[in-house]
Amino acid sequence: FFFYTVIANQYEKINKFDKAEEYYEKALAMNKRFPALVKHYCGLLLKLNKHDRMLEVIEGLKGREKEMFHYFSFKGRAFYHKKLYGDALDTLLQANKIYDSDTSVLNALGLTLIQLKEKEEAIKALEASLKINDNQLSIAEVLNKLKAEVKPGGKKTGKKKKKK
Repeated sequence: FFFYTVIANQYEKINKFDKAEEYYEKALAMNKRFPALVKHYCGLLLKLNKHDRMLEVIEGLKGREKEMFHYFSFKGRAFYHKKLYGDALDTLLQANKIYDSDTSVLNALGLTLIQLKEKEEAIKALEASLKINDNQLSIAEVLNKLKAEVKPGGKKTGKKKKKK
């Protein structure tokens, strides 16, 4: 399985994702619980938007104490992309509780909170991410747009509709 994992990784590096996926699957058939294999393959599946398969593969880390951050991180991001925002929030919060300085988790958490209309909390998550790495232009744009929508104290800006 290790040989297949190395080959898959090499294919991934040269953007031959179909071949990478083929070799990750061969390796996974031999050892579904090898942490490095599971994490690398989930990274590829995330990139390829294969979130259902990612949710299956990540189960190889379930119950492994040292891998729970990655388990919750990948699972939460898959839920987010599947638009299962409640599940994404619960799972990403668990990842963030284990390690609160991962920008991919903080970004996914912020974007999830936006979908759940928790804009003030989303601002906090995105600001925390940018504090760690301020070179995230798309996240900075989302944050600036969000801040423009929310007044201090959590009130939305803009005109209120008149009640009739």
